[in-house]
Amino acid sequence: MVIFYHVVLAQMITHTMRWLAYKKNWGVVRASSILTLLVFLILPSLASLALGATFVGFTLPEKMGWRRLSGASFIFTLLHFFCLTFTSGIGGALGLFALIACLSSNIFNNLTTNLTKKMS
Repeated sequence: MVIFYHVVLAQMITHTMRWLAYKKNWGVVRASSILTLLVFLILPSLASLALGATFVGFTLPEKMGWRRLSGASFIFTLLHFFCLTFTSGIGGALGLFALIACLSSNIFNNLTTNLTKKMS
């Protein structure tokens, strides 16, 4: 049940990050820092999840739609929840998880798109 709350929080942060950065023209750094600070003040133990979720939200809307962004946020949350303790000595683990999540979401989207084209 805990992972469900992590997924919901990451989804909210990722989509809010994109909305603030690109629709409200705050810029990615300002939107990321303010969202992470707010989460840190309310739920300090989830600050790293919030920071990583904003990394996923950095992607341009032209490059990744909201469905792929949701998938990437979900994958990031799973990586954060299950693999963060194994990468404690690696600097940039959150960025690495965000990269893996975005690439995985895009690859999955391309595979399903190609399969549906071949079926029709």
